[in-house]
Amino acid sequence: MSHSDLLHLINSLANYPALETVDEPTRKQLLESIEKLHRKVETPIDFTIRTVFGSHQAMVLRLAVDLGLFDAIAQQGGTATTAQLAKSTGGDELLVSRIMRFLAAINIFEEFALSTYRTTPLAAAYTSQSPLSAIVIHATHTLVTMSQLPAYFAETAWKSPDDATNGPFQHTHRTTQTFFEHLGTNPHLQQAFNAVMSLDFRRSSSTKQWFELYPIESKLFPATTTTSSSEEEDPNRATLVDVGGSQGRDLLALCQHLSIQQQQQPPPLATSNPFSPDHPSRRTQPKLILQDLPAVISSIPASVFTTFPGCITLQPHNFFDEQPTRHARAYFLRTVLHDWPDRQALQILGRLRDAMAEDSVLLVNEGVVPETRAGLMAVQTDFIMLCNYGALERTRAQWVDLLERGGFEVCGVYGEEELQRQQGGHVLFEARVRRACS
Repeated sequence: MSHSDLLHLINSLANYPALETVDEPTRKQLLESIEKLHRKVETPIDFTIRTVFGSHQAMVLRLAVDLGLFDAIAQQGGTATTAQLAKSTGGDELLVSRIMRFLAAINIFEEFALSTYRTTPLAAAYTSQSPLSAIVIHATHTLVTMSQLPAYFAETAWKSPDDATNGPFQHTHRTTQTFFEHLGTNPHLQQAFNAVMSLDFRRSSSTKQWFELYPIESKLFPATTTTSSSEEEDPNRATLVDVGGSQGRDLLALCQHLSIQQQQQPPPLATSNPFSPDHPSRRTQPKLILQDLPAVISSIPASVFTTFPGCITLQPHNFFDEQPTRHARAYFLRTVLHDWPDRQALQILGRLRDAMAEDSVLLVNEGVVPETRAGLMAVQTDFIMLCNYGALERTRAQWVDLLERGGFEVCGVYGEEELQRQQGGHVLFEARVRRACS
């Protein structure tokens, strides 16, 4: 095939209508094939320019989000001049023109006349109501710290950070606050972070949920779980505590999996006895607790809050403090520990270990970095952990080692199939307090 024939074939495929309706697995395979072709023809100069200027694109996208350009052009009916956009956003027209010109160059907007732009499906994805705009805000804030990594490692003799209070983030922002404490002082960043945590853009729609990997019905429900006689008689025992569970996405998915209907009244906030008998259906449904910081619990949108089944109790809690719900059947940590280096992760595990009964289980749902040939998403996320939290994404061996040093024995690992990992799914570690594992 000649070069001209190859170009003609590629251009004809780009206009193939069926590409817009392919299923998700096929779409990902197409992207991988396109990337292979891209790498085949890309020179080192091409690669360098694309890589080092990638942050420029992210930052200009952030400027457009902050200025409200995506909302502004939508309010103009999808087409607007730079003068109109400057007037509606309050930005300087020259600056607006430069931002729009940049975004048109990367195909976010279409420039079809002098100083006149129209929206595209891609641009519509970054309005203020879109969760993708929150990803832009959160990720570009990390770039500030990322830019200071050379200076940080030069000062620390190229040692990987091991403390959430003394890492690249603190070095960059000249603070002793952790990243999470910093978020608490900046509502704009906190809101973006909460929105991002309510998503899971690393997991495809075909990836199994944690409760589809783990035999939850046989492991956690009283009728089939071996307990002491005193615990069998205790109607107040919690079934599962979602520690650091953000806005309850995982508990809601679990309730849907168990066919638990949404409530008629808002869920209660936990008191000293969160499962008092006056709560309806307590005896026939699992007793689920959602824990996170008070600011996170209070930020749960009403549209989500009102969908919680009555078996979910909201409990404001800092997981570095003593665990208020003791002897639950299970304590669940999903993508929590990867936010913390070993020093702080062991403190979190210690609080849970101290609260657990002999038959309680700890369920840790986390991404696992392959020992070899790790994918781009895994290594990118690892550096986000490094920058923001002084933490890391761990291999299977590192997870097992962490849990064992925390006083646990790993009783099972679920979801290790190659396909599950390739699709971005997380592994579930089941652990018990040491010497309690059967």
